[in-house]
Amino acid sequence: MDAVKELCTAETTEKAVQLPLVAKGNSATPAYFSVVPLTVGEIPITITAFDKVSGYSDSIRKNLNVVAEGVLQREEETICINSGLKSQTLDLNRPPDMVPGSDSHVFVSLKGNIMDKSVENCLSLTGVEKLIQVPTGCAEQTMVTMAPAVYAIEYLDASEQWVNFNPERKQEAISMIEQGYTRLLEFQKVDGSYGAFKKIPSSVWLTAFIVKVLTRCRDYIGVQDNHILNSISYLINQQQADGSFHDHHPVLDRSMQGGIKLAEEDLAMTAFVTIALQQTLQVYKLPDVVEGIRGAVDYMKNQLSRNTDCYSTVITAYALTLVQSDSEEAQFVKEKLRDCSVFDEAKQQRYWGNGNDAVSVETTAYALLQTLLLKDMEYTRPIATWLTERRNYGGGYCSTQDTVVALEALSAYSIQTLNTASTDLTVKLGTPGRQNDYTIVLTDTDEEFQKQTEFELGRKLEVSVHGRGSGTMSILKMYWSSELKNNTCNDLILTVEMEGSIRYSEAEYSDENDGEDLIAAENSTFEGLSGIEWFDIHSRRKRDAITPSKVESLRYKVCVRYVCKTSSSFVCNSPWSPSSYPQTQHPTW
Repeated sequence: MDAVKELCTAETTEKAVQLPLVAKGNSATPAYFSVVPLTVGEIPITITAFDKVSGYSDSIRKNLNVVAEGVLQREEETICINSGLKSQTLDLNRPPDMVPGSDSHVFVSLKGNIMDKSVENCLSLTGVEKLIQVPTGCAEQTMVTMAPAVYAIEYLDASEQWVNFNPERKQEAISMIEQGYTRLLEFQKVDGSYGAFKKIPSSVWLTAFIVKVLTRCRDYIGVQDNHILNSISYLINQQQADGSFHDHHPVLDRSMQGGIKLAEEDLAMTAFVTIALQQTLQVYKLPDVVEGIRGAVDYMKNQLSRNTDCYSTVITAYALTLVQSDSEEAQFVKEKLRDCSVFDEAKQQRYWGNGNDAVSVETTAYALLQTLLLKDMEYTRPIATWLTERRNYGGGYCSTQDTVVALEALSAYSIQTLNTASTDLTVKLGTPGRQNDYTIVLTDTDEEFQKQTEFELGRKLEVSVHGRGSGTMSILKMYWSSELKNNTCNDLILTVEMEGSIRYSEAEYSDENDGEDLIAAENSTFEGLSGIEWFDIHSRRKRDAITPSKVESLRYKVCVRYVCKTSSSFVCNSPWSPSSYPQTQHPTW
């Protein structure tokens, strides 16, 4: 084996490692070399076989790919930049738990306005995957790809920024919405409601979410009116006598509901459905909807005064303001909403909740939407700044519903502030000891939506800003850590004990092509097969799974209460333990 400086071998000098070997004709003989990689990356390994008698030789070269130990970590930060920032120094220190000698990267991305990167990622499935990490397949997950695309198209239409994209991007986004709409129809039931799947009980929350988005889709794709009207009729029929809405069958993935699952559920659910129904009135002037909204408003007014939950307060305030923005109640809910906000004096930012989770993002987004209805632009600025700085490097947020609502709020904010100020910023980025600095100009007419540069960990980043307008600077740190951070998954040990007995009795089988298995078993050197082993041989072909038509898998929890299989060949005398909750994985057929 040839000597390579990136490898430590048994040789003390820079000589090839030699190993005498005798190989018989028409045979293979292994050779073993002990090596220790000294660097990360691809290291060439060259092995040469040499015959001293004949003088012939042959070589083969392969690359050994050495990766760093530990876990890849991502740390993301977004900073709003404007002419008031002037200069700032950011520490790009190496984390103490970083694996020595491993690769590390710092990417800095600059955008001309707060919606640039988010909008770009909303327009394709691959982009949405950067915003929201969810599986695909059911109605809930289909909506997560459709909704951001609708908000992005609305923003780009209003701002006339399609010229910054390739001509086919708008059609690509519309095609994605059309595919999602077609997919949704597979889950719609006869009464117009939706469940995660056709045979899953209908969800009021999911049906309202779909009604809201499909109503806004009508401007871009052909949506049949009866597909929306039937869903509206279902929602009205689900309204309780006191005007509230209750979801008796919540969606499978409760995290998609955002703060509703943690809040005063009936009040928050009523507000969510009211928001969806109110938006349909722009297209369908239905008396039943007007009456239903009136009953919901009365319920929310009665409950809001005694409610103490922040999320329920904010989403209810938005719903009431959406319905009656010029009423006395709108002034009352405005004060109640603002009383539960948190203002960061140092950063001049405003938010709702604890400020550290997805529910805070969603709650703050609803607060921004409510404030935009009142056209209080001075109050909206610190809210939009906080939401902007919570985004990750790709333009998304922590989870699904907070990303969907936050993008809706920021797009609405960007539309209302389109003509308030132009952007012409000159940003200089540099590190001490580095000769070349980066100078980036951000303008309203810049054809590139983002400009990305790369720096090294262990240095300081000096930022200076001059000009007018505002933009965002996103910083992404990537490095290998010896520790797994934020790991909330504890070790799971599942022990299943089965009581009773399994008895095998002979049975007549039809032609199952089991002959080869039986012959092989009878001629085997093993003796004393048990009854269950014989049963396994006979039934193996029956248990072979068909090759899945898709590579995706469906993972779900099964609660086993009573299992009792009776046949001529399998008898179970007692049930499984009711406390067993096995995790199973099945292919998607």
